[in-house]
Amino acid sequence: MKKIIALLVLAAWSDAAFAQATKAKTKTPSAKASAKKTTATKPKIAKQNPCPSLVVDIDAGTINELTPEATMDEIKQTLPCFTGDTPEGSDFNCGGGVFYLSKDVFFYINLDAIEIRKKYTGKFVKGGEEVRLLGIGKEALYELMGEPDEDSETDGDNMVNIYTTSSGSIRVVVANGKVAEVSLHAQEPDMIEVCE
Repeated sequence: MKKIIALLVLAAWSDAAFAQATKAKTKTPSAKASAKKTTATKPKIAKQNPCPSLVVDIDAGTINELTPEATMDEIKQTLPCFTGDTPEGSDFNCGGGVFYLSKDVFFYINLDAIEIRKKYTGKFVKGGEEVRLLGIGKEALYELMGEPDEDSETDGDNMVNIYTTSSGSIRVVVANGKVAEVSLHAQEPDMIEVCE
């Protein structure tokens, strides 16, 4: 009788152990394990490529040594933090380009031009010295740049001055008496095209 009771206890214990083992295998994962699994399968947000400090060389007509004739690949390699691009030859964005919305810088490939708008926070350099260009008044512009090679004054506070650079031209737009936009061009002052 003792043997039968021992066998029944052993069988009951085996059934309980088997049930426990089966339950462990089919058990739903704990919240911690589930969180780990979810975290591992979440898509990762790509880090934006860092951009070097932007420097416009007024005399050379370049930005970070890129001329207005730089290719899309050269631009993207030198300044990998672009926020958008349009294929060269496109019907959009004046024939294509590489754009830096957060920097307010726009490379127009088809026009061989680089536009620097009023929210640009990089540097301007002239004669190896850092200078201020965006936001300065007309008098300060003439002190800095001298007489333009081409100009078109629409009225006393609004005008466009174009100066020769070693890589083409620099076009300076004055609106409401202050420099509001600068663009670098591969063409001579009388031959530049603008994106409108």
